[in-house]
Amino acid sequence: MKLLLAAVLGMWVGVQSDGPSSQTTVRVRVERAGTRRTYCYVVRNGRRETISSIFIGTAEGIDEPELASPPLGWRPEANDCPRSIVVPDGWTGCVGRQEESAKLFLRLEAVQPRAELAPGGSLEFTVTVGRRDATYEAAVFWAIRSTGAADIGRVASAQMRR
Repeated sequence: MKLLLAAVLGMWVGVQSDGPSSQTTVRVRVERAGTRRTYCYVVRNGRRETISSIFIGTAEGIDEPELASPPLGWRPEANDCPRSIVVPDGWTGCVGRQEESAKLFLRLEAVQPRAELAPGGSLEFTVTVGRRDATYEAAVFWAIRSTGAADIGRVASAQMRR
């Protein structure tokens, strides 16, 4: 099943997890402005290898995305990388989807090897959506390491700020 998801994502055929416990963690806090919500994620790399890609909202063993609401400014086929996904320099933040599903996932990728998330380091990014969407708060994540292996876990939620 994990290989199926990797094939569906069209990138890392042969990706394998090190098991259910992951040394990579992803935490999210939610900031509210009117009806809009900004989800602020922090990815921490506890591994010895760098992390080159991060997927948020792709359930382990399931080939269907989890996120229900699109980021602001996203339009299928026209703008897969909206400005409402804010990532550090050297990274891209885009929306991934499958034709058969109305749900989405987030795809973050280092543009070049020197931008990869170093062992012991952390990376912060945000995504803004038009309304509260609990699927962003407890989604499954995949952190793809430079070796091609993946850490798979669930986003841990932090308290919401007003």
